[in-house]
Amino acid sequence: AAPKTQSQPSVAFSGFPEGERLDGFLATVSSLGGSVVEDATALSASTVMVVEPSPNVSRTIKLLVAVSVCDIVTPEWVDACRAADQFVPVDAYLLGECTVSSKGVK
Repeated sequence: AAPKTQSQPSVAFSGFPEGERLDGFLATVSSLGGSVVEDATALSASTVMVVEPSPNVSRTIKLLVAVSVCDIVTPEWVDACRAADQFVPVDAYLLGECTVSSKGVK
């Protein structure tokens, strides 16, 4: 997990299709003064990754890198930040246990 700091987070997203929902999340992060990390090669600068929870979360390069460098949270964290009009602590929104899918592995 990333060290807890008072600075504005750098947020990455994984597993979200393009569309209004993702656009809304990106707008929330930007409006609160955070930055969005879109390139997997820049993930080391991320402090938070938002992942769409599902029974089988896809094991992407972004997710594998993020596990070692930042807190991984559910979309409810972004909703809570929007409602509070500020970034809130991630602790209550950390991604719980899930199955990570890997093609070819059973």
